[in-house]
Amino acid sequence: MSRDDYASLNEDLRDEPMQAEVRDTLKAMVERGLPPAEVAEAALAVAAALCFDVEGAGRTAVRLLTAGAALANAAPEIQAEAAVARLRASLPNH
Repeated sequence: MSRDDYASLNEDLRDEPMQAEVRDTLKAMVERGLPPAEVAEAALAVAAALCFDVEGAGRTAVRLLTAGAALANAAPEIQAEAAVARLRASLPNH
């Protein structure tokens, strides 16, 4: 079996159950207000565990960098949305 038999770096795996569970867990971490660096560290650990055995060090490194960059870009937006939701929940209903 060649490396080409494995998932492409460009393959969209968002609908896979395990990918969705990992994504939802990481998003929940951000929504709870954990520091983005802590969430990124968790994401990188998961990515390494999932990828290294199948894809080898080179492809795993690319995925780790991609995951870290995506989380760094998404974290402020997700945290802002969570902060607004917490604020709305704390306001009395009129």
